[in-house]
Amino acid sequence: MRPRVYIETTIPSFYHEDRPEAFAVARREWTRPWWDKCSHLYDLISSQAVLDELNEGDYLKKEKCITLLNDIPFELLGETP
Repeated sequence: MRPRVYIETTIPSFYHEDRPEAFAVARREWTRPWWDKCSHLYDLISSQAVLDELNEGDYLKKEKCITLLNDIPFELLGETP
């Protein structure tokens, strides 16, 4: 059985980070390799709350962030499978 990892809002946001500041580049460079090379080692889950948060506001990377969650099952917060 693979470990479960909850994907919250910062993962899609950092994956698609495009700001040039050092802190933003570092977050992107930590997130993308993990997502691209290691995320398959885990059972990923997320929630409607994360999708709702990503849908808030108007920002350029919004659709890319939401798309990153397309293949991840959602669970109700507080539920234990």
